[in-house]
Amino acid sequence: FLIQSDLFKDSRYDQPLTEMLIYALIALPLRTVLLEELLFRGLILGYSQKHKSFLHGAIVSSILFGLWHILPSFGIKTTALPSSLRDYQQPILILTIVLATFIGGLILSWLRKRYDSLLVPIVVHWAINGSAMFFAYLAWK
Repeated sequence: FLIQSDLFKDSRYDQPLTEMLIYALIALPLRTVLLEELLFRGLILGYSQKHKSFLHGAIVSSILFGLWHILPSFGIKTTALPSSLRDYQQPILILTIVLATFIGGLILSWLRKRYDSLLVPIVVHWAINGSAMFFAYLAWK
């Protein structure tokens, strides 16, 4: 990897290649991506944009999207931090994930507006999550 592989070492993805591919290509879009895009870029962004503005909707839906990822981040363990920061590993990781998904939410919101369709953010979201799963798989090999 161009960056430290421990950043991707998530024990949930220590599995055979075929299982990872089935999950990344079938289960992932059906279990998470579609639900999240319909909720955050469909309902929340759409409602907020209709009653306030696109910017307001994008910020609100992206904040909620970031917060939505707090619970899943508890399953991730990393040893990529310097030893001096190990006591703060979980809070730093959670904050990083919330911030990254907030920024990702802003980008997905912009794609939703730019293409006037949920399909583009769904495909991009799917590609991002699938790539992360693939890197997590590679980190274990």
